[in-house]
Amino acid sequence: TQSTWGNRVLSMKLLVAAAVVFVLLNGVLAETETRLVIEICRHGARAPLALFPKDAGRFPWESVGGLGQLTPVGMRMHNLLGMELRRRYILDSPLLSGTYKHDEVFIRSTDYDRTIQSVQSQLQGLFPSGPRLASPQTHTAVPPLGIRDREQYIAQLGDNAVGGGGQPIPIHVVPKATDHLLRGNEVDVCPRIAQLYAETQASEEYKQLDNRYKWLWAALANVTGMADLNLFNTWAVDDVITAENFQAVDHMPGLDQELIQEAVQLYGKSLAMHYAGAEIQSLSASEFFKELISKIDSHIESYMSGQLAPLKLAIYSGHDMTLTGLLSALERFDSRNPPYASTLIVELHMEPVSALLRGKTHGMNAFSLKFLFNDVPLTLPGCQRSLCPWPIVRSLLLSKTVPDIELACRAQPQGTASA
Repeated sequence: TQSTWGNRVLSMKLLVAAAVVFVLLNGVLAETETRLVIEICRHGARAPLALFPKDAGRFPWESVGGLGQLTPVGMRMHNLLGMELRRRYILDSPLLSGTYKHDEVFIRSTDYDRTIQSVQSQLQGLFPSGPRLASPQTHTAVPPLGIRDREQYIAQLGDNAVGGGGQPIPIHVVPKATDHLLRGNEVDVCPRIAQLYAETQASEEYKQLDNRYKWLWAALANVTGMADLNLFNTWAVDDVITAENFQAVDHMPGLDQELIQEAVQLYGKSLAMHYAGAEIQSLSASEFFKELISKIDSHIESYMSGQLAPLKLAIYSGHDMTLTGLLSALERFDSRNPPYASTLIVELHMEPVSALLRGKTHGMNAFSLKFLFNDVPLTLPGCQRSLCPWPIVRSLLLSKTVPDIELACRAQPQGTASA
């Protein structure tokens, strides 16, 4: 209602006035203030999902976890990522508290070992120190199960709540087949995606490109033993090569580097062609964009009503296809498969109090969003620069959503033209 809106505006003006007094007393006029950070990341380096038939067993992938599993290299990548986030948003900025607070941080992952372990590794870098016990608690913090050498273990733990002084942090997951948020473009979640893939592959442009490189598929198949290679599934070659690169493993003999590079580039081209359509972009990104809008709207509404919004950081751990779908929907996919440990970071900024005081901006217009993909600022459609007013970004995100994702994801009857 009008009176409610008036109360919110009054509350915001009071907050601004208080902030101005604080700023003037401290002799500083701040730049835009980061209010909320949302990160979407790909898991770190992993073992291949499958091996070349002619090269199976050359490297013992079981020694680093097994096929498809996060490797120690991948753990290190995300741990370093967490350490950098700690520097940016804790040490160099007052956004987050120095230690974990449950109402400031939200974590969501797909239900895969590699994504869960990746974000665990990142969180250890972000919050390296956990809670400690007071001296009397070290002997009350004991489960009813009989523990042999209990006193020895207690001495080893010291006053740390857990071994190593770490900080356990909740990670939320949902079943793979219902994860529209982070697996929205997977065919087991959204059957309509499979039809859209087939439509792209049936197009003349796609078929011509695939036929033009039949020699490449044959050459790769001859060396690797992988059958039925084509423009769509050449990712399987890239998958093995990339995993070996990060593990510092030599490639199989006879695999020409130029062939590999050409296959990788063509796979990126294939991805861009598959994700060029408006429908597949919306199906891929709809539920995440809804989540993004909800979290940012909630933060702004809390601020405008004079309340402190507790959430400061949300991390979503997913896959290369998670990022491919989101970047395509933002119209900023660069035809390259997102590397291991890639990040899409979204920062919510508020205008400096000097601008608010002059009445230059107010309400939602006082807030802007910045998207950074692997630290490169993205200027979204309709925006003049990377720091873009929230109403403009909100309108873009909303245009890429669908009202009922379950209905939109149903496979259409044969012969039905796509919208």
